Amino acid sequence: MNLEDLYKSMAANDWGFVYNFMKNNHAYFKTNKLEFERVSGFIASEYIRYIPTEKPVLILDLSQKLITLNRTGSVAFSLEHLINIERLTISALDDEGAYSFAKGFALHSPEAKEILKRKDIKNKPAPKKETDNPSIVNKISRLDWLTPLFKSTQELEFYQALKGVYPNYFIYPNVALSNIFNFDDIRQVTNSKQQDYFFKAVIDFVVYDPSDFHVPKYFFEVDSHYHDSSKAKAKDKMKDDIFKSGNIPLYRIRLEEFTNTPRHEFTLKIKELVNN
Repeated sequence: MNLEDLYKSMAANDWGFVYNFMKNNHAYFKTNKLEFERVSGFIASEYIRYIPTEKPVLILDLSQKLITLNRTGSVAFSLEHLINIERLTISALDDEGAYSFAKGFALHSPEAKEILKRKDIKNKPAPKKETDNPSIVNKISRLDWLTPLFKSTQELEFYQALKGVYPNYFIYPNVALSNIFNFDDIRQVTNSKQQDYFFKAVIDFVVYDPSDFHVPKYFFEVDSHYHDSSKAKAKDKMKDDIFKSGNIPLYRIRLEEFTNTPRHEFTLKIKELVNN
């Protein structure tokens, strides 16, 4: 790793290199906090100066990437820098681009909050009038009501890793526990508290074998710091106990908080757990 290359790339406005450099050298900067903060501040300052000079479509992509780096800990921008990046990016975009950026990436600037507020007011259905014809159906598709299949980037990366390990199997996320076990069988080996939880719990990922009547074969939980609270641990234990009662393994996988190759590391852990 050569920091001189990083500074040269910023001088040349090669922000693709800057992005990859910080993403790929996160492990180094974790052990050099002061240098990490200094470099992050310099990147933010240089990028803020650069924004007004570039085409809007490129600014949108770059700002999204740099904010993603900040969220994952690959850079550490100050709040002031983040607000300025958001403001300048929004000012460079048209209304739709600014709204898309504000909704997905801008969390701090007043401008972003105002854009979201205006959009929400605009999309709010008008109160129904007595003269309205009830036979007329609102044909506006509320796509903003929809939620994605995966709750996080980590879940998507884990899904891709499972597809690589089990290319001929069917893989489903967020499967209800009640769709995996027969309750009449589970009831015989669980207490009332576990039975109540049985109908609320979901398994992060289930691997089904299409060549064997689509029977579920492997069960995975993707853990993170959200599982560290006492409440989460109690729920995890109930889930583990239900699987233990049937002598069926429930594989729990957890990566380090920051990694540049999550899919690769997930793949290694899947193979390691299942093969042991």
